[in-house]
Amino acid sequence: MTIVPILISISIFGLNFSKTDTTVFDLVNQERVENGVAPVAYSKKLEQSSTRKACDMKNNNYFSHFSPNGLLWEFFTNVDYSFIFAGENLAKDCTDTDCVELWMRSDKHREVILDSKYQEGAVSRCGEYLALHFGTRLSIKEKLQIIIFRVKTLLKQETILYTTNT
Repeated sequence: MTIVPILISISIFGLNFSKTDTTVFDLVNQERVENGVAPVAYSKKLEQSSTRKACDMKNNNYFSHFSPNGLLWEFFTNVDYSFIFAGENLAKDCTDTDCVELWMRSDKHREVILDSKYQEGAVSRCGEYLALHFGTRLSIKEKLQIIIFRVKTLLKQETILYTTNT
């Protein structure tokens, strides 16, 4: 049984205070198990990214994977979630059970929920907006490989020697 904070969404002077929605998270994991897919672990980082996404949609009055200023995966990276895989499902104006049922009836949303490559997840609500974030973090080895590749690329660019004929 996963123990995480229950969602509370309060608006005071335009500020939103939200936490993860454990009911939807548990229902999503239940769908995964019923369909032969391992449940995802709760992630505090993904709670932060999903809360920021849900509140961004509420505060900027839009409903889309892309924010009005073009943000998409930045909601993940802005909370320092380095991922190799990431996914997002959104909902608006639905109860916990209805949201999950709607996602499961949609081929693309169902595919995200049942994708076995995801290892972590979280769901947050802000007002009537709901964001489900899934992810699989880069391993330390993968992060180091990326850093080494970038350093090698920089070194190759800077070590070009120019010669002159004299």
